[in-house]
Amino acid sequence: MSTRTHTLSLGNFDLTVLDDGNFTLPAAYFSNVPTAVSNTMNDTVTIGANLWLIQTGDRRILVDTGSANALKAMFSETGQAWEVLTQEAPTDIILTHMYADHLGGFAEE
Repeated sequence: MSTRTHTLSLGNFDLTVLDDGNFTLPAAYFSNVPTAVSNTMNDTVTIGANLWLIQTGDRRILVDTGSANALKAMFSETGQAWEVLTQEAPTDIILTHMYADHLGGFAEE
């Protein structure tokens, strides 16, 4: 499967967005959803996951490592960016938060 990417250049920065796949959760997983919204929801909600690679000068900043194989058993469509990421050589890694779909790549290798 080929990972979708999109690159945007802004001044001295190149931002590449990498599609890391998606996962589907039961709609009931989400609490405090207003009735007007919940009435329009399906039984499940599909959520996409993206990673970012920022290149500027000699810095290659990876924002999150993606899920890699950490969620494959439950969500087969996740971890799609891992093959692309293994070919990159980030100088820095920033984690936005500590969920498996954001830091699962640390468990690899």
